[in-house]
Amino acid sequence: MIREIDYIITKQEEGLQVGHFLLQKGYSQKLITSLRHDPKGITIDGRLTYTIHSLKQGEHLHIYMEETSGSARVPACKPNRPLEILYEDEDILVVNKPPRMPCHPSMDHYEDTLGNAILWHFLYENKETKPTAVATFRIINRLDKDTSGLTLIAKNRLSAGILSQDMVARKIHRTYHALCDGFLVGEGVICAPIAREQGSVLKRVIDPDHGEKAITHYKALSYDEATHATCVELWLETGRTHQIRVHMQSIGHPILGDFLYFPQDTRLTLQALHSYRLQFVHPVTKVEMDLACACDWQQREETYRACNPEK
Repeated sequence: MIREIDYIITKQEEGLQVGHFLLQKGYSQKLITSLRHDPKGITIDGRLTYTIHSLKQGEHLHIYMEETSGSARVPACKPNRPLEILYEDEDILVVNKPPRMPCHPSMDHYEDTLGNAILWHFLYENKETKPTAVATFRIINRLDKDTSGLTLIAKNRLSAGILSQDMVARKIHRTYHALCDGFLVGEGVICAPIAREQGSVLKRVIDPDHGEKAITHYKALSYDEATHATCVELWLETGRTHQIRVHMQSIGHPILGDFLYFPQDTRLTLQALHSYRLQFVHPVTKVEMDLACACDWQQREETYRACNPEK
């Protein structure tokens, strides 16, 4: 896959060296070095230039990025249902990940992951992609296999680097919806350290002595008397594994359908946790992005069964 970006140098940018200009735009030093070794990587008005060149007002700086080695360990596989794409441009892709779909391949899930489906989309559903193209799967906000919802994918090295830094700096804001057991009202904050349960490779527990800091905000939205469950909105200050699931269980309101932390529940087949909203700044255009995708819990279950009749 190829990404080309053009910059017309302004009066304010005049005098900056090419390398410093690119650093200000979010390019990493590693990416700049890679571009510098590509004859087409960094050009001005069609001619190869150097990163120490002092820019002049009106110059046309052209960046050429081409994937030369893709995700070799992630085969491109057509998913059993089309990707639900909420937004896509040359730099990012936002999809509504279905429940029970892992993000990355593993021994048990080698061809049915989000990574497989994304690469299929990049290589075979994009009409502009060349037959010889390679692609890389760069996920920014990984979700648990059983959690559905908005997932952000970077389509090139530049957007991946900027968004990864934004993720670490907590500049990408995620809001979740969940169906929790019991009657819950109002809002609150759960501050409880989380650690891996001793003897388990998967399960997490509240551990004040050895756990890592974990903070979850919640707000009750509505209560359904028929199912004795409350729809809750949640957002995180930290990103620990299973954080929402562990925290809601710790206050006596575990998530419906959660096989690990609420195995006795039979009201839903699927874990009722959904990444509902993503707010972030576009890595290249710098436009503020605010995307949302509500979840109809019953429709979610029906769609899953229709696409996975053997389950």
